[in-house]
Amino acid sequence: MFQRLKKYKQGFNCKTNRCLNSAIKMMLCIIFVIVVQNGRADEAGSSAVPSPFTLAVRAAGELDKGHFHNSLGHIKLALQSSPDSATLHILAGSLLLNTGDAKSAKRAFENALLCDYSDALAHYGLGLAQLAAGHRIPALVSLTNSEKNGGDAAYILIARRYTQWLDGAQISIGGAGLPVSFACAQNALNAMSAFRLNKLKETSVLLKRVDEDLPGESLGQTSGLLITFDQSRSIISAAAPMLQSSVLSEKIVSRSGLNGDIVFSPDNVVKGTSYATYEMEGQTLSLTNSPPFQVVWDSRQMSNGLHNLTVVLYSQSGVELSRASRRIRIFNPGGRSLNCTQEELEQLRSNIWETLSLKPDRGAIAYIRGLVCRSLGDKPEAATCFAEACALHPDFVDSRSKLASAGGLNSGEEALWGGLNTENVVALTFDDGPKPGLTEPLLQILTDQKIPATFFVIGRHVTEYPELTKKISDAGMEIANHSYTHPNLTKLSLSEAAAELMRTQTAIARVTGKFPRYMRPPGGNWNKSLASLVKYWGLTACMWSVDAYGAEVVSAQQVADTVLSQVHPGSIILMHNGKMSTIQALPTVISELKRRGYKFATVSELERRVKANQNLLRQVSIPILGRSE
Repeated sequence: MFQRLKKYKQGFNCKTNRCLNSAIKMMLCIIFVIVVQNGRADEAGSSAVPSPFTLAVRAAGELDKGHFHNSLGHIKLALQSSPDSATLHILAGSLLLNTGDAKSAKRAFENALLCDYSDALAHYGLGLAQLAAGHRIPALVSLTNSEKNGGDAAYILIARRYTQWLDGAQISIGGAGLPVSFACAQNALNAMSAFRLNKLKETSVLLKRVDEDLPGESLGQTSGLLITFDQSRSIISAAAPMLQSSVLSEKIVSRSGLNGDIVFSPDNVVKGTSYATYEMEGQTLSLTNSPPFQVVWDSRQMSNGLHNLTVVLYSQSGVELSRASRRIRIFNPGGRSLNCTQEELEQLRSNIWETLSLKPDRGAIAYIRGLVCRSLGDKPEAATCFAEACALHPDFVDSRSKLASAGGLNSGEEALWGGLNTENVVALTFDDGPKPGLTEPLLQILTDQKIPATFFVIGRHVTEYPELTKKISDAGMEIANHSYTHPNLTKLSLSEAAAELMRTQTAIARVTGKFPRYMRPPGGNWNKSLASLVKYWGLTACMWSVDAYGAEVVSAQQVADTVLSQVHPGSIILMHNGKMSTIQALPTVISELKRRGYKFATVSELERRVKANQNLLRQVSIPILGRSE
């Protein structure tokens, strides 16, 4: 290219040659500046903050996985760059609603509507936030607005029918032809309509189908936004509210900003300036060599929000003379809120719709199933359902009193530490089972020797191995509660500790048909608050007087020596259903205790003997007190 230019140059006069030289210099400078700017942009790109769209995609993914704090961080960062993005405010509202902060969620969706009042997803989210706050009429208005603006019909239908049901309307969506993913909510709504008409068998069938179709563990709470069929708290979330999350819903003060065609010019033109470049977010927008170095730029090329504008002045030889940056805000009505393709935006918003879908609350479904079973005369099943409701929501409506009336709540008493010290009777207890490969041989030894024992089982093991749990019960052993996941119960909130206990009660009752009377705190961690909670839920704590755990991790001989050296009349012996050393030591322990004249009892039998002795002492003391008077 340069050779051709040189050839053409020979036929020009001097004046023409000077013009050509200037043109070549200008072209070279332009090329130089563009290369330099692109190089800077590449360098900045390696350490630059991700784009608001990228952050939004990450936030939606973290929200879907239940990583709420990670999602919060991404949304906060994205909103700093694009405060006028309706989609980002909707995402913030979804996060807030999914963590139980309906008030802040409402403000976030209102912010989204300030950015774009025609946004159907924002209207839908606002309707859910209003419903969660107990404002059903405004919620119906918002859902209608969502529909008018082209919102997803399936999501809107479920939310509208639920709102109408809460208002007392008789509804049915049996023939709505909804996608399969909405079947669970659809069946729940139809079940509740049937329940209102006292169609109990139909209700029972539908609710059982809902329970089977709900995702996740059968005794675990469903994630997301949950419908409870309870007017006092119609939409809830299993997740706890987050600290400092309300920053996502700070009200938008103004939507004003630059829009349309904008004239840019340097604040101060340095002497010797020949060229000026304008950069936006590190990318060159325009280059001019005409004083006063103004450019007209179409702001509709950029997404709405805050952007960094940099003006750089150069000499004729391409030397940078000055650089100035400023923060500008672009707001074009109807403009792009995120710098992405329409297809990418639609996928992101589809994911956000999913985070705002309504699902039946498993605890509420269990409670209603309990009411139906009680009405149909199935008291044991009703008790199990009410226990499940208590496990998932310890304070749900009156589920505890319903559990008591159905026979699923015992009378909790003070902790039991041992039996009578005047009788050669001991209780063998085994913690942590059931465990395949270890429970069977342990159980075989006990049944062969005709020894009753008490198994303190972990609830999640019961759920995982129901047949093995039933085998323990069928062998005549007593089954007791050792929490659901084996945590330190004193480190949990009272609600969390109650859930640990009641999930285990429910799991055991489902398998054996019986509600345990005793519980043992994992690790022996115990305090007054936990003691009161245990009694409140109809359980009696069973501690121990002989602990073989330290020996179990050494050898079978050590286990036998430890138990036999510490045992005494009335002992409760703590061992574990998880150590081979225990299984190997058990025949020796049983044989030697029998030789010493000891008998074996379950914890229930041990306590029964204690109470019988106490009653006997009271009866003997009554006439003595009468004579002294």
